[in-house]
Amino acid sequence: MNKLKLLLFCALFLGHWAAEAQDKIYFDRNGKRASAQTALYYRSATPDSADYYKAYYVNGDALYFEGRILQVNQQNELKNQYAGQCVWYYKNGEPSKIIQFNNKGLKNGQETEYYESGKIKSERTFINGQPSREPYIEYSESGEKSLTITEEFDDNFNDWDLYDSDKSLARLSEGRLILGGKSTQGCSRFVIFPRPNGKNYSIETSVLNTSLKKGYYGLILGFKDWENYSFFLISGNYYLAGSVFEGIYVGMSEPLYSSQISTKEANVLKVLQTDEKAVLTINGNIVNRRELIFPGNKYGILVGGKGEVTAERLVWKSLSESGTMSDGKDQGIKSTGSGFFIHKSGYIATNHHVIENAKNIQVEVKNGNSSSTYTAKVQMVDKANDLAILKIEDSKFLPLTAIPYQIKRDGLAEVGSAVFTLGYPLALTGMGKEVKFTDGKISARTGYEQNINSYQTTVPVQPGNSGGPLFNDQGQLVGVVNAIVKNTDNVSYAIKTAYLVNLVELLPENLELPNQAVSNVSLEERIKLVKDLVVIIKTK
Repeated sequence: MNKLKLLLFCALFLGHWAAEAQDKIYFDRNGKRASAQTALYYRSATPDSADYYKAYYVNGDALYFEGRILQVNQQNELKNQYAGQCVWYYKNGEPSKIIQFNNKGLKNGQETEYYESGKIKSERTFINGQPSREPYIEYSESGEKSLTITEEFDDNFNDWDLYDSDKSLARLSEGRLILGGKSTQGCSRFVIFPRPNGKNYSIETSVLNTSLKKGYYGLILGFKDWENYSFFLISGNYYLAGSVFEGIYVGMSEPLYSSQISTKEANVLKVLQTDEKAVLTINGNIVNRRELIFPGNKYGILVGGKGEVTAERLVWKSLSESGTMSDGKDQGIKSTGSGFFIHKSGYIATNHHVIENAKNIQVEVKNGNSSSTYTAKVQMVDKANDLAILKIEDSKFLPLTAIPYQIKRDGLAEVGSAVFTLGYPLALTGMGKEVKFTDGKISARTGYEQNINSYQTTVPVQPGNSGGPLFNDQGQLVGVVNAIVKNTDNVSYAIKTAYLVNLVELLPENLELPNQAVSNVSLEERIKLVKDLVVIIKTK
């Protein structure tokens, strides 16, 4: 009997051991299914609860990963569908990266990477699986900040000069800029990058020669005009770099050969500007150090000859040893104003003069301490009453959940009634991007020169306030700020909401305007409710 019990115990133990071994699925450092002998980590085949999983390093059983996995791929971890906050770890227990996912398995929110020491390596925001257009921050392990701007060429958000003529062509296709010269003179295209606070910055791109038989192609740098710019170009196995300053060429006397250049595949060209000289690299290998002059802040791609090249992913970085950075979000912005949401789907009201003659309109939307910038299009204008309605047309924009204010339709605001505005005066020239509150009184029910479309108010406003909302003390929208009188104290004007409502009714889409009363809360709470509905309008 004892012998039988021993046999049963051994069978149960071996069965449990075999089941436990089968529960462990092993993966290599690339997330591919591997044997226990070659694996970096293993994952339990059975989640702790529902869809929550943990994984552990093979050597030492330290935690490697924890988080929700909606769809598990047993052969390739890169094909898993994650959800919520997921954390990957170093062996020492410090997080390697923390990523936020939505319920569709797309990155949505902050992605933070860390050094093994626990210090932050980079921070980047994703919206529905796509990286935010905002510049993101990278850090050295000693804490120096690098502002990074990435052009993915997936749309013309940065306003490249795209057209096809008898001399050149430029277009975007599948994440690439296609640039071609139709004569031996060639062509070029630029965008504006911010001037860094310090002298250390870099720019790089991947360029592929598709049909250029003779001539050079690559980066054109610090362009001011055709008498002031620098360049880093390749042709076959040769490269050329130099500057033109005040019309005088300062550069290599002749092209230099480099075995680092591929004549069949794309080449990554990078220029790292340091305190002393510019470092030139091709495919990650330093080929030269020399002085380059950057008189302007336009950077782009040049084709010197007849034929086409493609550029993929242009990356600009600014490093300041002091840790301060220039703001690269607003490269090429000509003017700014304010606006505010009138519908959850992305409709925004502003002044006509804010967006007049704009080739490109961007809307910066605040969400607490963070912000996102989207492309917007004009839907309707009323020049006579200085009103315009925009709509965000950007796949990364998520509709708002609520618009907590009410439009006053039952009569005019009374003289002497309290009003306030929220807006972004002088947002790029000193006053910053924190929304500004000012208040005052309705001083007249007619505007400048007795214009009946406006109120006169005592609310102090500055350039940049134009297009902002004017609320009464009940939290109702009563006007749209549009003008000031120079050399006067606290005299401003606002277009009455009746004219805005009339303009909305002309839209092809039938919009239900905001009608949520917030009269039963304090002024401070009312500002908190509506401040993120006020946006910065930026035009190029």
